[in-house]
Formats: sequence, structure tokens, C-alpha cells
Amino acid sequence: LMAAAKKRVEKSANAFRSIGEAAGELGLETHVLRYWESKFPKAVRPVKRPDGRRMYRPQDLTSLRAIQILVHEHG
Repeated sequence: LMAAAKKRVEKSANAFRSIGEAAGELGLETHVLRYWESKFPKAVRPVKRPDGRRMYRPQDLTSLRAIQILVHEHG
């Protein structure tokens, strides 16, 4: 299973990402993204699929990167 995941093609910059993909891209755990989503609801609003899974849009990733810099570099 892991071998298949490693072979995945890079998604385009404007593709939606699952919470795992978004967290991996930012080097964070998924629970951090869920926490920031609750703390910054205007900035981070992933689309929820009918099955409840979050899909992060490019603008969500931009917001998450900004939050990450503010939290980790500026306290």
C-alpha cells in the first residue's frame, strides 16, 4: 500500500487536497489543520464532501501557510 502512495503523481497547484495531503505538504499533523480550522474559520474553510471528508482548496493552503508562519515564527 505504501509503495503505491509513493508513486502518486504530483497534483497540480490548483488541485484540491485531502487533509492528509495538505498536512504532508505543510509538514504538520492532520489534527493541527483541524484545530486551525476551528480557530480561524474565516481563513480556512475546506470543502466538505458528502462523506464528510475535507478537501482543501489552493486558497486554504495559502491561508494555512500564513498561519503556520505566524504561529511558528512569530508566536
